[in-house]
Amino acid sequence: MKEVAPILFLILGVSASPGAFECPCLNSSSSAYAAISAAAVAQGLSSTYGLDGCAQYDVGNALFNCDGANPPDFCSNPWCYIDTDVCPKSDDLCIAAGGVPGSNDSPYCRSRDFSSSDMTSEAWYSYATCGSINVYNVSGLTAGVTGHMLQIAVIPAEPWVTETISAVTGLKKYGGPSYEFFIESIGSIKLNTPAVNIADIFATPESRAKYPASSYTACVHDVAVGNWDICVADLWLTPERNQLAHFLPALRQDFFYLVVPREIEEVTFMTRLLTPFKPFAVDGWLGICAFLCGMASLLWLLHFIENGWQGCDYTVAGWLRFQFAIWHDFLLGGGNIEVEKGPVYKLLHLSFAFFILVTLASYTASLASLLVVQAEAKGTVGNIEEAIAQGYRICAPAALVETFKTVFGDVFVPHDDYMAGPRNFYAGNCEAMVLSQDLMDRVHAGLIKEKDCAEVANGLSAEEGRCDSDHQGLARNDCNFIRAGDPVWNIPLSFPIAERLSHPVV
Repeated sequence: MKEVAPILFLILGVSASPGAFECPCLNSSSSAYAAISAAAVAQGLSSTYGLDGCAQYDVGNALFNCDGANPPDFCSNPWCYIDTDVCPKSDDLCIAAGGVPGSNDSPYCRSRDFSSSDMTSEAWYSYATCGSINVYNVSGLTAGVTGHMLQIAVIPAEPWVTETISAVTGLKKYGGPSYEFFIESIGSIKLNTPAVNIADIFATPESRAKYPASSYTACVHDVAVGNWDICVADLWLTPERNQLAHFLPALRQDFFYLVVPREIEEVTFMTRLLTPFKPFAVDGWLGICAFLCGMASLLWLLHFIENGWQGCDYTVAGWLRFQFAIWHDFLLGGGNIEVEKGPVYKLLHLSFAFFILVTLASYTASLASLLVVQAEAKGTVGNIEEAIAQGYRICAPAALVETFKTVFGDVFVPHDDYMAGPRNFYAGNCEAMVLSQDLMDRVHAGLIKEKDCAEVANGLSAEEGRCDSDHQGLARNDCNFIRAGDPVWNIPLSFPIAERLSHPVV
């Protein structure tokens, strides 16, 4: 069975694939060919085992347990021993051959994955050159993790990463969805689960000195320089941080909104008095008046035509009486139809009744919509473009300001603590804020005010903490903030991780 593939190639007159151009299989003219062939025969294998181009050499091979009913996946994958004089990428040889590294100009410009074999020291094999995956030996995928101790930094950020102190041991205990995800990822690594050491500090003093505005960015820097292997935190993946270290795929997205104070409209007797007139514009009311006056005049003339111009109502007073009757019927929502009158008179009354129906239905619907809209909270501006046009200063986390500037311009006031937006607003440093939805929920729950008050109690100045009032002496009210417009930005959250760990952890 181990010679099935080569025999089939001979019968069909088709040569086996020699492997990829940049990492060719060994052939009979290669210096290592004879040594590998002899080693294969010594182990009971064919003399051309792995040496006849890309083929499924292990199909039915009892030596590798490939002869059973459910053989391992690698048994059917084609592979070959490769030419190590050509396969390794060499920029110098590539350029000397007139090529560009990464191109297909020369076999030295690119490479394919290959591994050493225990057949002989000269034997190197590759599945990749034959277009398949090496599932025969996966130890290389976890080489940077198995048997190692991982140095981890954890930055608490409720509710995603929580920190508690054990009442029994007095030691820190971490939890939360993001931390549990990290634990599950480490525990799912095949072979031996690595040991984990959690550092006592978020970031080293050297990294904090380099990035004083953000302990999160400092933690990313520690991963980049090798102090930590992973930084477990609710951490925004900004362009700056992405340039420092490798990151896991995004765990979730943070959506950011422009947040402004509610617009408080003063309600007076006059505003209430004018409310019934708001459903229609001035032109609409003038059109209604014109229709009613015209209808009253037609009915007044029709009355005298039908009565032969007889009677004392052929005067201004009579015309006014008709006007009163029409306006009275309109306001009552119905007309006094006199069925004994002629067809023209009835037609006019039907037209009048239909006009009343349409007008009152439109008025009722418009007034109801108007009252609903008035009941909804409204901000001082409708969106960030309007805020920028009105010259608003906008408070935003320092870690995101450079990103926001690329789109919206230099209108942002940075603050290092991403939860310090409200107190900066109350201090008069800005007229609006950019907050994540998660932080906005905390603001409305009163948690941010509690945090600011706790910091004031621990020594922060009242002017900076703004626990009780704003810079004008007005009482602080975090429930007065409202989102304005659609999301301004969304940013992925992820963990920075040492590059050697990215494949096994993912």
